[in-house]
Amino acid sequence: LLNYRLPVYVFVMFIGVFGIINLLNTIITNILTRKRELGILQALGLSDRQLVRMLSGEGLVFTAGTLFISLTLGNAAGYLLFLWAKKEHLMSISRYHYPLWETVGLTLVLLIGQIAITLFISRKMKKESLIDRIRNEE
Repeated sequence: LLNYRLPVYVFVMFIGVFGIINLLNTIITNILTRKRELGILQALGLSDRQLVRMLSGEGLVFTAGTLFISLTLGNAAGYLLFLWAKKEHLMSISRYHYPLWETVGLTLVLLIGQIAITLFISRKMKKESLIDRIRNEE
């Protein structure tokens, strides 16, 4: 049984890491493509603190969407896979348990990653002058 678990866990971890990298890439791209817009908002009076709060809120929307989809569709697919494996007597599977710790871990990693990326990008933007951000033509 252990011979089957390791490759399955490695595969699941690969999918999870790939998904998290994809989410973080989406957040980074969203912020960097709007650098000019954010610079104009700051020129009109948006404070650094308000900027970080706005970017964090937007990142939380992405994170909440990712969690909702992965926890609903992912758990449903996992349970359907369990039912199929039980019916086919695959790997002697007979009991289902909800992956609570994996779910908590996924949630924490996504939240911490989203917050870290937002803070990193906002600090990087603070180093750049407001004029340079507004002139940005990327």
